[in-house]
Amino acid sequence: MRKFIILASVVAMTAPALTVVVTPASASASARGCRNTGTAVGGVTGAVVGSNLASGGGRTGGAIIGGLVGAVAGHEIAKQNCGSDRRYYQAACRNETRYRDHRRYEVRVCQGRDGVWRPV
Repeated sequence: MRKFIILASVVAMTAPALTVVVTPASASASARGCRNTGTAVGGVTGAVVGSNLASGGGRTGGAIIGGLVGAVAGHEIAKQNCGSDRRYYQAACRNETRYRDHRRYEVRVCQGRDGVWRPV
C-alpha cells in the first residue's frame, strides 16, 4: 500500500511538469498530435517510475502498471491543455424572397465555405 501511495504521489507531482514539456513542443501541431504526445510521455514516465518503485522480481509488472497509469494520466492532462481540432466559422445567412407560380415565399440561405449561397 505504501508503494502505491508513493507511485500516486510521484505521478501527481510529475503531471504538471509533463504538460510544460509537452505543450510548447506541440504548440504548432494539431490537438490530436498533442494528446498523442502527452499519452506517450506519460506512459514512458509512468513505466520508469513504476519499475523503480516495484520491489524485487515485480519490476516488469510495476513497469506495465505504471506505464498504463502514466499513459492515461498523460492523455487526460494533455486533453485539458491542448487546443481543439474543431474550427468554427461565422456562417453568413440571410432570408431571400423567391417566387414560384407568381406566389411569394421566404427561403433561408447560408453561405458555405466555398462562397456559394445554398438553402438551409
